[in-house]
Amino acid sequence: MKKPIFHFLSFLVIIFLSSCEKQINEPNSQEDIVANNSEDIIELPESNLANRIIFHNRNASIVATQSIDGVETVTDPISHIATVLPLRHQGKTLHATHLDITNNRAYISYASSDTSYVGGVDVINTSNIQNPRSLTSLIYTNFKVNAVVVGSSRMFFSGTRRPSSFTPAVTTAESATFGLHNLNSSGRPSGSLRTTRIGGYNGTDIAFHNNKVYFLSGNNGRLTVFNTAGVQQDQHVVDDGRGIAVSSTSNRLAILTGNSKIMLSGITNLQQQTVLHIPDETVGTKRNIDFFEDKLIVASGRRGLMVYADGNNVPAVLLQQFPMPVSQPGVSSSELVTRSVSYNPDNGLVVTANGAAGLWVFRKNNATQLLELVGKISTPGSFNYVKSRGDLIFAATADGGMQIFRINM
Repeated sequence: MKKPIFHFLSFLVIIFLSSCEKQINEPNSQEDIVANNSEDIIELPESNLANRIIFHNRNASIVATQSIDGVETVTDPISHIATVLPLRHQGKTLHATHLDITNNRAYISYASSDTSYVGGVDVINTSNIQNPRSLTSLIYTNFKVNAVVVGSSRMFFSGTRRPSSFTPAVTTAESATFGLHNLNSSGRPSGSLRTTRIGGYNGTDIAFHNNKVYFLSGNNGRLTVFNTAGVQQDQHVVDDGRGIAVSSTSNRLAILTGNSKIMLSGITNLQQQTVLHIPDETVGTKRNIDFFEDKLIVASGRRGLMVYADGNNVPAVLLQQFPMPVSQPGVSSSELVTRSVSYNPDNGLVVTANGAAGLWVFRKNNATQLLELVGKISTPGSFNYVKSRGDLIFAATADGGMQIFRINM
């Protein structure tokens, strides 16, 4: 197997990274919830995830030195901790789609790549990252989960539910669905999964901020705001929403759409929007957006990472761009795309998932206040989602599951 390689760009470095089934009744406590009164949930035995975690724990082996303030130092910037192989259901591999990390728990969401409307979630205890262990693994047999966020002792989902599983059954393909699943004190899901059908063909992203949940759906979709009990508070039409981000420092909300727009607003007044026009991208491609201090960082497909001023007291203009390589040996150019971006407030790093081009790591240049590319992580597979918190990077690789790295920079 090809070993992961981390390339530092600011100096010459190469690193060799030496069942039980149950039917759960779903309460229909809101008149506006259009949902089935039962939801098939398969809870897999703990051994299922234990058998899907492949431990690497390879420390970095560095061939180079880095000059910091004139002092030559040798550093160990990264280690490959583990691979979490994806969930499987009835012989089919589910794709890892999204991730949230909170309170030493990692919540990995999954969705089928076909029309079977199957999804799931892994809950992993990361308190000892050298030995991550399973808390639970669930299969949702009627609900593809495209994004997950955790807050107020609940998991919140953005996804798509099988139209025939609603009560009454839905005949249209517009089945974008908001989901809510309670968590117990250990962070495990408990009780029933509640779902609400929202306008749009597909739930694409979700965010949590100040005890509110911001749900985004795609083509013919909506931005819908819920409280933590799952009661709808507000809704606005957003066509072809791809990604959503909320800034905890400036109380700004940003929505990335597929029709060449970024929509910016204050969190308290979603109707008063600034629209930033951006270059076209492929229709239907899932991408995301994040805030980096007073800037917006946008996963922009073939155009790579694009950095904008966030429009808060300054014009929302393009500041930087880090495009994808034109070609890469043995790889289709369609796989060289920036699909996801994550800002880590704990260490100030920005990480992008770039399909077959791997993970790219950026940090702020204190002199210019802009980002600089400092390294690349290359592993087999095609990265489609990344999230970084603390000194960890979690990266999803389509049907290859989730890779866990530790980075020290």
